[in-house]
Amino acid sequence: MKKRKLVKCIGLLLLLATATIHLKAQPYVFYKKNKATVLTLDSGIVKKESFPVSEKEKHTIRVNFPGNDSWNFSVKLKQILRDSTQTKSADTILFLSDMEGEFALLRQLLINNRVIDENYNWTFGNGELVICGDLFDRGLAVTEQLWLLYKLESEAADKGGSVHVLIGNHEVMNLSGDLRYVQPAYFDQAKLLDKDYSQLFDQDTELGQWLRSKNIIEKIGPFLCMHGGISKEVLNRKLSLESINDLVRPWYSEWKSDLPGYLSDFFNTNSPFWYRGYFDNPTGQEKLIVATLSRYGAEKIIVGHTIRNIVASYYGGKVWDINTDWHAGNAEGLLVEGNSFFRVDQNGQKTQIQ
Repeated sequence: MKKRKLVKCIGLLLLLATATIHLKAQPYVFYKKNKATVLTLDSGIVKKESFPVSEKEKHTIRVNFPGNDSWNFSVKLKQILRDSTQTKSADTILFLSDMEGEFALLRQLLINNRVIDENYNWTFGNGELVICGDLFDRGLAVTEQLWLLYKLESEAADKGGSVHVLIGNHEVMNLSGDLRYVQPAYFDQAKLLDKDYSQLFDQDTELGQWLRSKNIIEKIGPFLCMHGGISKEVLNRKLSLESINDLVRPWYSEWKSDLPGYLSDFFNTNSPFWYRGYFDNPTGQEKLIVATLSRYGAEKIIVGHTIRNIVASYYGGKVWDINTDWHAGNAEGLLVEGNSFFRVDQNGQKTQIQ
């Protein structure tokens, strides 16, 4: 009986959360010619604000959480620049992936691991936060997550740190119109804003432009970071990391059937943001991994995509999978401090791995 009541209670809470998200939408910034328009949905009412594009970097938007004002934060709009493919690493790096809209857990994990304080100020010094893809779908606070990382990216840089956001398969799915995992409430929000869902992140929006500036693979010091992995098909193309990013980036928005044939391995299951071979088909992977590390001068590969119970290393520490089930309340990351590796969770618990 108690179990039935608990299930009923959880169901009611989920219904309440869904009803709330129908009535709110975080700011979306749209551009048309020389005009920028900010649309926000508040209690079912659309609020509209416009300003000249030339004044963009003077403009601040507000991300609000109805019923929880202490979580609200402001975001200063900025010039969007393409991320570097290769950078030096700091002594301290936190790797995360596959949050998929679980904002509350992300906020809790970042606070309890001293990346930010409760007011979202960057407190990680010259440390690096690396997101290995999949911010979209399933969770109910996708847009909030995007704006938070957009904000932290600038503030970390001002304090000597950095934020790296890599593109995962769910980003590409959303940008290209494959919406099978999108929470239905987001379609309803778009309608209330008099938009189609795909317009919320198209090339004429701030978040859309920001996402399209991101890479699918980066080398950060000794770490080769991506969402899925490097398949033999991609490795055999003998492309530099920068060439891979330059080749794939212009096509994020295209439906698979519209892609030219030479791009197939970069958007199918062989893609760096789709590949699961390290875990689903381990035969011959060790040789592939060693060849990949050798080709790109890296020591370890960091990936998400394939869910594991805990953050862990594989293939003698050559590959690290950092994707745990955030939707089940199991939010973990990989913290690297010098030569030491730790599992950390949303409660700040820190367990040394090696």
